Amino acid sequence: MAILIGLAAYVAIQLVIGFAVALRVRTNEDYILAGRSIGYLFGSFSIFATWFGAESCIGAAGEAYKRGIVAGEIDPFGYALCLVVMGIFFAARLWKGHYLTMADIFRRRYSSSIEKLAVAILVPTSVIWAAAQLRAFGQVLTTSADIPIDMGITIALIITLAYTVMGGMWADAINDLIQGTALIIGLVVLAVAVFMANGWELLERVPAERWQLFPASDTRPWYEVLDAWTVPLLNAVISQELVARALASRSATVARVNCLVAGGMYLLVGSMPFLLGIVGPELVPVIDHPEQILPTLARQYLTGGMYVIFAGAIISAL
Repeated sequence: MAILIGLAAYVAIQLVIGFAVALRVRTNEDYILAGRSIGYLFGSFSIFATWFGAESCIGAAGEAYKRGIVAGEIDPFGYALCLVVMGIFFAARLWKGHYLTMADIFRRRYSSSIEKLAVAILVPTSVIWAAAQLRAFGQVLTTSADIPIDMGITIALIITLAYTVMGGMWADAINDLIQGTALIIGLVVLAVAVFMANGWELLERVPAERWQLFPASDTRPWYEVLDAWTVPLLNAVISQELVARALASRSATVARVNCLVAGGMYLLVGSMPFLLGIVGPELVPVIDHPEQILPTLARQYLTGGMYVIFAGAIISAL
């Protein structure tokens, strides 16, 4: 019960911040792009915290539990590369175009018909991306309390809808700074607890093949491997979530730097849950769902207060 109360209080704080900032929103540009006034600190954390979703923790750890380091072709390596490519090639150019949304690019360059077609193609991927995070949040609630996974996902959906409709980009950027910090602290606490309890020799117990990025046992043809690496790059670099944060920056230089910094943060922070997933079979040989490896390790190695910090970190990733 104490854990649930702590989680509820954490979520409530985020919602209050969103409501307070919502009072500043006056125009569409204020809501969507925070008046194009976001600087380095809020901008880099917003890109990192938005891109580093709950599936980057729960899902990536689960895939690493099943497949080893080869699973990093998506998280953390693929998406970290995506942010770096965005910073080097696209962020500044998009900002100089003074677009409001990703769809504007297609309307200006082609036509309104192409704009509508692009939206029809892009929206489903955003829905699927959000659904993955809601499922991850549901996994945390299921592990934290005796509730069905469907109920956990429903609770996550209600919280997400309430937060989204209130404050727009500025509320998101402010909360992202708080949430990104909480996320980093939560993952560091868990990683330190696991390795303090087991020692660094835990890494030596992992079979060598699980450390191979291109293992001999991977029988996929080369084009499937290439596809796995390029999908997170080519799909994600044109997503509305990423483009909006580049456009919300106060200058083209800030947009570029924020993407590069966020890419470095993504790789560094994303390596922690990924590493815990790789060593997971040595600590929890049998588990019902691989996606539950991170919450399971947290319940096993963290005390009540520390677990609240970890669970808050996962909510922050949402």
